[in-house]
Amino acid sequence: MTTVQPQPTPGMSYLAEGDIAWETQTPASRRKILRLDNDLYVAIVHWDPGFELPGLDEHGGEEIVYVLEGTFVDQNRSSSPGTIIRGEPGSSHRPGTPGGVTFLVVRSLVPGERDRIAGQA
Repeated sequence: MTTVQPQPTPGMSYLAEGDIAWETQTPASRRKILRLDNDLYVAIVHWDPGFELPGLDEHGGEEIVYVLEGTFVDQNRSSSPGTIIRGEPGSSHRPGTPGGVTFLVVRSLVPGERDRIAGQA
C-alpha cells in the first residue's frame, strides 16, 4: 500500500477526532460538534452510565443515530454498536443508556431548532 503525503485540498477538511474538544452538556453528557448550521447538526455524543434525557426528544427534521459503543435505549428498544436508528420528521423518543453509550448523530434541523440544539444541556 502506498502512503500519500497530506496536501492542502480546496474544499476538504481532515480532522483527527482526538483533536476536537468535548463540550460538556450535563455532568453525564458531552459531545463533539462536527457541524452545526441552520439546517444540519452532526456530532459525536457520549452519555455516561445511567444517563437519560430529561424529556421527550422531538424531531423537527430527520435524525439518524449510529451507535459506536455501548447501548442506546429508548422506549422502543435497546440498540448496540453498529445499529442505525432513523427518526422521521415529527417522530420522538426518550433515549438513555444503562451502561454508557457513544454515538454519531446527524440531524436535519427545522427553523428555530438550531438555537435549541446549540444551547442544549
